[in-house]
Amino acid sequence: MAAKKEMIDQAIERRQHCLNTSESDRALMIEYIREFVELKRGNQILLARESGIPQSKISNLLNGTGTSAGMETLVILALAVKNIT
Repeated sequence: MAAKKEMIDQAIERRQHCLNTSESDRALMIEYIREFVELKRGNQILLARESGIPQSKISNLLNGTGTSAGMETLVILALAVKNIT
């Protein structure tokens, strides 16, 4: 039981660290995606094609409209930008 409690404590600590950095990570990735899209006409379409994320969802993310994109979506988009550039 003591070993299990220690594992739970470690898991909680890892999750708390993730929560503490998630907002700054989120803002950083959104800005990275925004810079790519605004760099050249057609980049949003290219990003949608490469990432598999619908163009409307990317547009909503960049305009701050609609439902907020999840962290998984942001990671997919940021990785796609990284692979394209």
